[in-house]
Amino acid sequence: NGRNKLIQDHGGLAIVQSTIVRWVSLISLLESIPQSYKQVKKVLVERKKSFVLDKMIISQLIHLLKPFKQVLVIIQKGKTPSLHLVTIVILTFRRALESYSSLIEYNKNYEIDQSSEDLSENEDEYVEDEGSCYV
Repeated sequence: NGRNKLIQDHGGLAIVQSTIVRWVSLISLLESIPQSYKQVKKVLVERKKSFVLDKMIISQLIHLLKPFKQVLVIIQKGKTPSLHLVTIVILTFRRALESYSSLIEYNKNYEIDQSSEDLSENEDEYVEDEGSCYV
């Protein structure tokens, strides 16, 4: 489709479109958007495919999906049995998704991908609005 080429021509980095672990592809794609946000928006506008691409929402969605990414990578690793990991996964999700503050704490403690924004740099952006619930 050539969009990655156009994004790179505008000075951005290519958007990740697929990975070996298929279910992690969407998270990887989202994690690559902030690095080339301006270029992605410019290419979409040029192709008349512009839509609301809110950087804050993308960033929060990335942080919401990080526990899932970590668990999926562990469970889908190779052809080894993973049934014994189910209890650990459930407990991990319960702890990480108990509240928005526990999600932020989880991401601080288990940061997997350093390419996305560091939570400590923009903590004010991740304050949960009153009445919002992510679980």
